[in-house]
Amino acid sequence: MRVAGRSRVRGAVTMGRGSETNRRFSQLPVQRFCLRIISAIATATRWAVFEPGTRDLGRRVRGQVQTYLSCLADLGAFASESYIVECDAAARGVTILLVFQPIACDEPVSLTLHQTASGCRVGSTAFAPSLT
Repeated sequence: MRVAGRSRVRGAVTMGRGSETNRRFSQLPVQRFCLRIISAIATATRWAVFEPGTRDLGRRVRGQVQTYLSCLADLGAFASESYIVECDAAARGVTILLVFQPIACDEPVSLTLHQTASGCRVGSTAFAPSLT
């Protein structure tokens, strides 16, 4: 929008349009919310990459992430109170699968976080479990 020779940016839509993956993140509040969740979980679970990759480690990380998402659900951040957290710990890191539906999003979002000693990598999940 131009007003008297000045440009103003309005709206909450990103440039991430045109593909199926980016469609969910086309709204800026949804994108920011997902980035905040990723950042919080990546920071909070960083300790896990220095632990032995046992089944107990997977349960501990899963419990930690579930507690965080439960607090977000209690605050009304999700469209429904259902969300999925799956965790797999291995010798070289931890993989965390997340499925949730932000309040401002029409569809659930599924993400996979791969936490290793070199950092956290995030990818979309092709065959995520359904919230229903």
